[in-house]
Amino acid sequence: MISFNCPFCAHSFQVEDVLGGKKINCPQCQESVPVPGGSLAPPAMPAPMAQPQPAGDPAAAAQEMATRKATTQSTLSLVFGALSLICGCLMPVSIIFGILAMTKSGLDPARAGGIRVKSILGMGMSVAFLVIWIGIVVISGAAADEKRAKTDVEMEMAGALFNAGEYDEARSIYTVYSDDGYDSSIKARCDIRLGAIAFEKGEIEKAKSSFRKAVGHESAIQPDFDNPDAKKLFRMVRIDTIVKNGRIFFPVTVEGGLRGEVFFSRWRIEGKRIKCNVRLGGHAWNEIQISMVLHDESDVVLADFNFEHEMDEEIGFLHLDYEGEWERIFRLVVHVNAN
Repeated sequence: MISFNCPFCAHSFQVEDVLGGKKINCPQCQESVPVPGGSLAPPAMPAPMAQPQPAGDPAAAAQEMATRKATTQSTLSLVFGALSLICGCLMPVSIIFGILAMTKSGLDPARAGGIRVKSILGMGMSVAFLVIWIGIVVISGAAADEKRAKTDVEMEMAGALFNAGEYDEARSIYTVYSDDGYDSSIKARCDIRLGAIAFEKGEIEKAKSSFRKAVGHESAIQPDFDNPDAKKLFRMVRIDTIVKNGRIFFPVTVEGGLRGEVFFSRWRIEGKRIKCNVRLGGHAWNEIQISMVLHDESDVVLADFNFEHEMDEEIGFLHLDYEGEWERIFRLVVHVNAN
């Protein structure tokens, strides 16, 4: 008798010697099985079937998730910590991510150390760069205060030289702070004085250029020197500069019974036209009468315009065409009354 096991299902059984070398069907799994003892080589063993893996451990999965999240947070802390050198406002972001990463529980012990190192490094860089930024601000502020104090002292010195008629010495100081003054007001004061000095020296075009720069820095600036001819030139240059920029240079007064109910805004100059927006405040155009009057320095009327209803909208615009010289205008009066 020949005893052997089925190579497919491991079933043990015996067969007659005469069956050696032949194939029979396994009574257990019905596979064709060669019987040992013959000339036939045994068939190759089939690959073992993959065994189903047991379901994952919930605790291990939770640990892995927490570790990955903490790793991401510590990396963000490190990145924002480095970027806080460029932008100090990122410092709190780095610290928040670092704290979140370091306080997270249930981490993989093998990776927890690296997470702590990155978090501490990110928060440390943030704090260090914050100190650097504070130092820069403090130093810059001190430098600005020092520059302001020095400028004020030298401006007083230049003023004394100007009043004493020492124009060349005054000009050298004003020229420096015309470009390097700590604010537009200082620059405007320097330019207006440079214009006055140029006028005193007969350099009219240079005076106009300096007056124009002064108005560009501060349109409301007024002359602080005594020469009436220089003042007249300055006023002409100031008005011309403001008009070219489309703005008015004279005060506007609103009078009449509907003052406070009808509103005028956005006064501007467009070519030879003085223009404004008007809001009727609930009134209809045919219920009101509007007039605009331009006055010169002696209160002589230069131009007037009586407006009658032409539009139905509650918001519109008014305009006054003026063909005279702009420098003659000293004020504009708007009269608004009920019809």
